[in-house]
Amino acid sequence: MSELDILNYLSEYKRIFSFMTADEIMKKDLITLTPENKLSEARVIMRDKRISGIPIVDGEGKLVGLVSTERIIRALEEGVINKKVGEYMTPLDKIIYLEPNDTFEKVVETFEKYKYGRYPVIDKKGKLVGLITKHDILRAILRRLHSIYIHDKRREAFLSKEVSILTGEEFIENRASFKYEINTSSIMEAGEGTTFLKKVLEKRNYPKPFIRRVSVGTYEAEVNVVIHAGGKGLILAFFDENSVVVLVRDWGPGIEDVDLAMKEGYTTAPDYIREFGFGAGMGLPNMRRVADRLIILSQVGKGTKVEMVFNIREGES
Repeated sequence: MSELDILNYLSEYKRIFSFMTADEIMKKDLITLTPENKLSEARVIMRDKRISGIPIVDGEGKLVGLVSTERIIRALEEGVINKKVGEYMTPLDKIIYLEPNDTFEKVVETFEKYKYGRYPVIDKKGKLVGLITKHDILRAILRRLHSIYIHDKRREAFLSKEVSILTGEEFIENRASFKYEINTSSIMEAGEGTTFLKKVLEKRNYPKPFIRRVSVGTYEAEVNVVIHAGGKGLILAFFDENSVVVLVRDWGPGIEDVDLAMKEGYTTAPDYIREFGFGAGMGLPNMRRVADRLIILSQVGKGTKVEMVFNIREGES
């Protein structure tokens, strides 16, 4: 994949990953030098670590400059490789940098606009806190890519039968550890299935923080069935010692644009639902936040299937 391909790829996903910030994307384990180090030292580090630039910081960790391979090459040509970095670095006022709270969109647009290979991230006090390259963005996306959307012909096949998209195993109802049929159009009754599931998990002594995550994800999916799918659906849960898989299925109108639906604040809930305090557009984002793996499979006219995998995380047991 070329650098241009990566940039085009990232640009296409600006909206989907709009919830991410520079703080989540940047690498925090940094190699830095001070202005007092020599260019020859920077050259060795770049060669050994296979990096193309090093941030330069002062004694307080504040960014004061940047030295790149281009500067090293020029120093070699001019015979000044033993000079101090501070005499040859790109100074701070010439550096394009990001801040930890900058959005995913701003990060990608910075790459698109300035075409540099890396951008330092500094806090309000000017302290260097991270560095972002295109590959850091890709890695952050992959970490977040526990949400999988299938748009091709497999979608209809998976929707027509109860099969896990993750494992390929069949969701057999009578083998489920928990089963609940959603059958209400009243938003005030939504969540009954989640309450029952929570009680079953408590009886099995799953950790409380883990139960909370499973409950939040299941509740959001159950509410969506009531609001958007005519109130008829099915919750199946499969337990094992260290994880729970929850399948929430409906045969409603389906979701036209899953990517758009995943955006925080986006909602198609009618006004009367929002008057009750529901339909704020956080259902799918909340599921993505609490689940370790989330798959949403939907087709207009065929319904929606939500598969969530919850693993007991370190610190939850």
